[in-house]
Amino acid sequence: MLVVSSREKSIIRHLCSEMAATLPTLYPGRKFKRLQRDNGVLITGLEPIAQLFGALHDGGIVEPSLADDELSFRVEIRYLTRRIDPTYDYFRITLSGLTSLSFEAWLDDGTKGPLEAFGVLSVEPEILQAEEKDGAVEITLHQSQPKTGYSGGLLKLVAAYAVLKDQSGKLVSLDALWDLSDSYWTEWSQRS
Repeated sequence: MLVVSSREKSIIRHLCSEMAATLPTLYPGRKFKRLQRDNGVLITGLEPIAQLFGALHDGGIVEPSLADDELSFRVEIRYLTRRIDPTYDYFRITLSGLTSLSFEAWLDDGTKGPLEAFGVLSVEPEILQAEEKDGAVEITLHQSQPKTGYSGGLLKLVAAYAVLKDQSGKLVSLDALWDLSDSYWTEWSQRS
C-alpha cells in the first residue's frame, strides 16, 4: 500500500488538475471525474523559487496569509505589473508544501537575531535578492518602517512549489516573469 503525505497529496492534486484535459484523449471510453483546474503554473524546486523572488526584486510584500503549509501574499511591483496591464499593481504568490519558514534580522544595534517570520512579512518588507543556499531559499529583505528595531534580514524558507498569478488571477510562468523583467531592464539601460 502506498502512503502519501498531505504535502504530496497537494502536489498530486495540482498536477492532476493540469493533466485533467488530456486524460480522456489518452484513455478513450473511460470516464473521469472532473477536476477543478488551478489557474496557476507550478514553480517547483528551490532554485526556481529563488529565481521567482530574484525577478521580483524591489517588490514589496503585502497582505501575507498563512494556513497550514501554505503561505500567500501580494508583491507590489508596478514596474513589472504595468507591463501586463497599466492598471495592475501586484502579483500574488502562493507557496505550498511549506516545511520551513524563519527570519534572521539585522538588528538596529548591529547584531543579528531571529524574529518571527510571519510578523516580519506583515510590515511590508522589500525584496532585494534571493538565492538557493544550504537546502533553502534565502530572500534578502529590506525593511524601512520606523521603530521596528531592525532594517532587514534573511527570510529562509523551504516549499514544495510556488504559484504566481497576476492581479486578475491569470497564471504567470517563471519564464514570462523573467521576460517582463528583462525587457524592463533593457529599456531602463537604454534610457540611462
